[in-house]
Amino acid sequence: MPTNGYDRIFLCHASEDKKQVLSFYERLKAAGFNPWLDKMDLLPGHNWDGEIRRALKQSRFIIIFFSKFSVSKRSYVQREYKLALDALEEIPEGQIFVIPVRLDDCRIPEPFQHIHYVDLFEEGGFERVLKVIEAELGSLNQFVDPRDGQTYKTVELAGNTWMAENLNFDVGEGCWFYDDEPKNGEKYGRLYTWEAAKRACPPGWRLPRSTEVKGLQVYFESYAAAYKALIEGGPSGFNALLGGLRVSYGVYADLGRTGYYWSATEFDADCAWSYIFYGDYERVDRDTSSQEAGFSCRCLKA
Repeated sequence: MPTNGYDRIFLCHASEDKKQVLSFYERLKAAGFNPWLDKMDLLPGHNWDGEIRRALKQSRFIIIFFSKFSVSKRSYVQREYKLALDALEEIPEGQIFVIPVRLDDCRIPEPFQHIHYVDLFEEGGFERVLKVIEAELGSLNQFVDPRDGQTYKTVELAGNTWMAENLNFDVGEGCWFYDDEPKNGEKYGRLYTWEAAKRACPPGWRLPRSTEVKGLQVYFESYAAAYKALIEGGPSGFNALLGGLRVSYGVYADLGRTGYYWSATEFDADCAWSYIFYGDYERVDRDTSSQEAGFSCRCLKA
């Protein structure tokens, strides 16, 4: 599961439990998650108290490890417990945020007893924690189009929320399935003229500006690096597809070889800026294209 900056998992523990928690940290990392642990993520020269507070506030999840050591000692871990409770009060009711985990058969402190906990010392304990995190992240990283009920995965990149699937909304005139075959729409979505693409984005979403597309290229440092990160199966989670195009005179081409996507930026009366994934060259680049061509769409949250 690719990390995106909004999926941090803060690990709150007593120093006596460091060995077990470090093992848990490594298992989370190996599973593709984004844990934060003071021993691993505090750098020399950091104000450790300030960095811990910042990491807590910026985390999507806080896993609190309880043991006979942690529930009985007076130390900084008690302050972290208090910060976790303060954070819990600020999130919507019913949204999982704090996950209590028992390392041994200890008594959960009273302020956390209303939250269902996981026993890590029992068989399948780690897998149960993963299941909770995956379910919660999965429910957050998607969007349901209110117009037709279709669900789209989303991803956070370069400070913006993008659809991680091609748009497949029937806007009427100016959109098609590749080869006029609806089955192609199941994976590749629809192809749109530039004007149709602007109309097709759901409420609260829009086409990306050309500068925002350029920002993605800069974010990944080069056109080749951007391609590898953004293409289907790449580590960014964007999953760009090589869905081909419909040229202005009605011929379809390049399915499986090239992915053509519209930006919101007009070049002149006849052309608009687009961004293109070249499978043969493994690079993504910007270009100007006829507004009458049929390209794919990835909407950006407005």
